[in-house]
Amino acid sequence: MTIYFDLVIETEDDSVDMKAGLVSMQGVSDAVRCVAELILTEKVPERQSSKSKVSITMKMRCKQNC
Repeated sequence: MTIYFDLVIETEDDSVDMKAGLVSMQGVSDAVRCVAELILTEKVPERQSSKSKVSITMKMRCKQNC
């Protein structure tokens, strides 16, 4: 399954400082990982971890396809 999404950060003056942008991207990444784990395991994850099997699989596929 392939999922494409765009992260759009709207500001009044069309600028985002690096820290705020990185925090926003981390939040989106965490949300996508949580949803992906729910879909694959059919269980709501209790805690998010970069060590989860879903995260590791996603990283491996990205390295192969990116």
